[in-house]
Amino acid sequence: MVPVQMARGLPPSRWAMAADFILEGRSPSSRGGWRRQAEIAKISAMIDPKAIDNLYRDTVSAADRARAWFDGPGQAWRERLDAPQRALVAIEGLGVTTRLLAVMTWLLDPRHAETIPAFVNPEVAALAADHPLLATPGAAIADASRRLVMRAAALAMVPKPQKS
Repeated sequence: MVPVQMARGLPPSRWAMAADFILEGRSPSSRGGWRRQAEIAKISAMIDPKAIDNLYRDTVSAADRARAWFDGPGQAWRERLDAPQRALVAIEGLGVTTRLLAVMTWLLDPRHAETIPAFVNPEVAALAADHPLLATPGAAIADASRRLVMRAAALAMVPKPQKS
């Protein structure tokens, strides 16, 4: 077991500490362990569990559809576009991924809502009228990712920045 520990770059003492955290029901990467879980439970208790479950299911469904389309038929379609249009589609694909990951991040740890940029300003502009993605199933996926962020931000009740 020592060679595996050393191969992963952690000294044996760090492995023992990680094992202690795991045996106590905490993750080794979290500081505060039980206190952190209590804070998450307190925040989660203020939110309707059905809304959280629905948001989780919808986010996973959108992520599955995004992966299936952007890595499947969307990839073949994208290769037929000229370079500037390919770049627009790639940027929107990254935006979809970022928005979905922001929602999942909040679902996993709702304390960090105010640190997620997509939650601080959830109103992301719709695709431009001439965006190449509009004529494809990717447009519905992009729109769904925008709506999911707005739903999560509303559940998180993140205050909007004041305009000065």
